[in-house]
Parts: sequence; C-alpha cells; structure tokens
Amino acid sequence: MKYLRFLCIVALLPATVCIWWGCERRDPMAPLPPHYSPFYPDNVPLIILGEVLTQAHAAAAQHKSEWDTRPVQLMTVRVRVEQVLQGEEHRREVDISYFTDLGAGSYSTARVWKDLYAGHSEIFFLQKDRGQLRTICDGWRSCILWVRTGTHYNFKAEPGAPIKDVIVKLLLSRGDHTTDQEMTDAIDHPEWRWGNPPVFKAMKQLAADEKSPAVRTVALERIKNFERHNGPIAWEPCGCI
Repeated sequence: MKYLRFLCIVALLPATVCIWWGCERRDPMAPLPPHYSPFYPDNVPLIILGEVLTQAHAAAAQHKSEWDTRPVQLMTVRVRVEQVLQGEEHRREVDISYFTDLGAGSYSTARVWKDLYAGHSEIFFLQKDRGQLRTICDGWRSCILWVRTGTHYNFKAEPGAPIKDVIVKLLLSRGDHTTDQEMTDAIDHPEWRWGNPPVFKAMKQLAADEKSPAVRTVALERIKNFERHNGPIAWEPCGCI
C-alpha cells in the first residue's frame, strides 16, 4: 500500500510542479501572416547561409492554414551555419522549420522546396518563434535561396555593403569547391528581385577579377548582351523593386 502511494506521488509530481512554478506551453507551430518580406531584406531579423545536413522531413500532419485556409505541412531541416549574413546566431548547427503549401496552383511543392538536398547550400530568411527558427514566409520558395556555387565557409562580405548586395555577390561568388560550370550556371540564373544594379555590380567584378578566363568571358558577354538590348546599365540603385 505504501508502494502504491509512493507511485501516485511520483506520477502527480510534474503536474504539481507546473501548478506551483508554471510551465511554458509549447503550442504547435502554425502558419503566420507575413510580417517580413525577402524583397526588403534590411528588415529581416536573421539571414543565414547554411549547408543542408539532412533531408527535410515532415514535422507535423497536414492541415489548413488558419489565416488563408490553404493546405500546408510543417517541414524541418538540419543545417550547418556557414555564415550569418544578418542578425545573430551563435550555434554551429540549427534546425529550421518552414511550411510548404500543398494546395492547387502552388509551386512550393517542387521537390527542391519540400526536400532540401543534403549538401546543398541555401540562404534562409528567418525569424524566431517560441525559441525556434522558422522562415519568414510560409509556402513559398522565395525565402530560401539555393546557392548554385556551393558552400561558402570562407566568404567575406564587404564591410558596410547593403545586405542585398552581399547576397547577390555571394550567389555569384566562387565557393569552397565551385567548378567553372557551376559559376556559369550561377551567372545564367542571377537573383533579380532587388533590381539590376546589384546583379551587374557583381558581374562586373567577376568579369574583372574571376580567376577563370572562361568565367570572366561569360560574365562580360552577359553584361554586353544586356546593354545591347536594354541600353547602358544604371550602376546606381534605381528603386525598381
């Protein structure tokens, strides 16, 4: 009888402690209305460049978003931090959560969005939620950018450069083990969301400083082709977002 009384006390102890001290309620993560935009990166709380370590996996069952009723599913991926581009994050490895949109007409269900590939380098636009890291937008690939030139553990951002210039330059920079073909692929798929000037500023630097003659030639050709069809490039910010 004393043994049964002891077991009951042990079983009730966690609840008693929560009543006495209070316990943090860990509600499941839910889709949020957008508070930040990857088109205005200056306002994003945390932007990190990270190498994906494990295939993304579902962290919850599919359900409907409370704010726009679209079907979504929470995904989680383990990432090794290469660079903190904006904000503060001191951990070497982090788990990042995001919602993928499963509804009709959504492009976010592409495999590269649902299953971020191990070994890929990605730029994540993030905010914190209940102490966890999550992307600033739910269901869209626009807040996770694939870095075609691979990992950049030794990348050095230009001091004082606008974050959009840092990101565009990184996307067009030779990484730790980048091939000429990967560099050419990156030149052919630049990030235009912040207008022409950041892209062509990075390409102009490639045409002048890239160690590979073949890559320098491709960068110069892209600049000339653009100017041939659109006129001289306005190298100052054009406000054309």
